[in-house]
Amino acid sequence: MRDSYQEGGLSADGRLKPTGSRRVNHPRKCLFRYGICPKWAPSVTVLDIRGRASIQFWSMENSSLIETLFQLMKFFVPFLFALSFHEFAHGVVARMRGDRTAEIMGRLTLNPFAHADPLGTVFLPIVGFLTHAPLFGWAKPVPVDERNLKSPRTDMFWIAFAGPLSNLFLACVTAVVIVFFIRFNAEGIVNRQQGLLEIFDVLQKFVLLNVYLAVFNLLPIHPLDGGKIIARFLPENVNRKLEEMQTYTSMLLLVLFISGGAAIISGPAQWLSSWLMGTAMNASGVM
Repeated sequence: MRDSYQEGGLSADGRLKPTGSRRVNHPRKCLFRYGICPKWAPSVTVLDIRGRASIQFWSMENSSLIETLFQLMKFFVPFLFALSFHEFAHGVVARMRGDRTAEIMGRLTLNPFAHADPLGTVFLPIVGFLTHAPLFGWAKPVPVDERNLKSPRTDMFWIAFAGPLSNLFLACVTAVVIVFFIRFNAEGIVNRQQGLLEIFDVLQKFVLLNVYLAVFNLLPIHPLDGGKIIARFLPENVNRKLEEMQTYTSMLLLVLFISGGAAIISGPAQWLSSWLMGTAMNASGVM
């Protein structure tokens, strides 16, 4: 089906303004309702009618091998950087609080090879991307020796909190980048220049990805950062029992995520992502 659009402006929902002067293909729905995306733009389903949480970044239908690899790199490279930045933030705050273990072990770096876990950073995310299964992954945790901390409970709170905050920081910085990207490339985006649309698509994905990482890691469950954050406010004996159970809670977390039980994070993550993108679009002056 074809609809009419006029080049030269965007409507309130992020689409080209309608006119009867020219007929072009209806643009596909993007990651956010404010965006424009290329013809093979990713489709996103954060919560379907069955309550399953999932993110589909692109469809493999009618895709060549080269296109599949290209779409994989568009997802995997930002994903790798977001995880590395997350772990790097843990190490930086740990050093600020007196523990140099991460630095000594070579983890105080943005080098993704220092943080990558073969299963959680490479295998599961790539398989999830290619099969459209719920995306799930992790990096190697940054080592922290609490004996080097002056106030272990308080210091561990800030070390744990640094991870999700770093992802929210990346999401906000990327939103600012989107503002200037649109301002300097508005004409090319409206005219749907493929290179600009690809860059815009990656920027949108990076916002979404970092928001999801932040919200997911704030869940108050060990071994996630959220479990260490709430430890600051719980009795010592309760924390000890929760830490002893983290092997079982890790398995439970994996089962819940694969089965769709992690849909609880979809609402706040999608709301915050949409708010950031909407604010960026408004600030860019196209709405």
